[in-house]
Amino acid sequence: MLAPLVRLVQARPDAFPSRVLGSALRTGGRLGALRDDPSSVREFIEPFLHDARPPVKLAAIGALGDLGDRRAEALLSGYAAHGAADRYGKAAEGALEKLRSRAPLVPAEVKELRGEVRRLEDAQRKLLEKVDGLEKRLQSKAQAPTPPTP
Repeated sequence: MLAPLVRLVQARPDAFPSRVLGSALRTGGRLGALRDDPSSVREFIEPFLHDARPPVKLAAIGALGDLGDRRAEALLSGYAAHGAADRYGKAAEGALEKLRSRAPLVPAEVKELRGEVRRLEDAQRKLLEKVDGLEKRLQSKAQAPTPPTP
């Protein structure tokens, strides 16, 4: 059922309007989630993360979330790092949430630790941004001419 869709899209991806291709990707993600091994579907969807058409890229992000393949987490994390202010970041955060909710059940302590690691990663990213900003300010002040003293 999925193979004809994949073959058709792979043969002529530019022949489809963005909305149609996006629907095909989302359908592929949902159907791929029913497979025992969704890796071939993930490999089919991955190249569309780099598509120049925003609707296609957003659909690919969503399809990876629908697919439920944990190996897509690293791909989605790269987009999610842009934060909710970016439409791709927001879509990736939603896809990651969907992906993680499908993860096998684990003890509550492990879930808490994962949440804490994510919070620490976010805090580290924010601190690095602040440090970069401070370094830039310091460099600009060091390069600015100092007024002569009377």
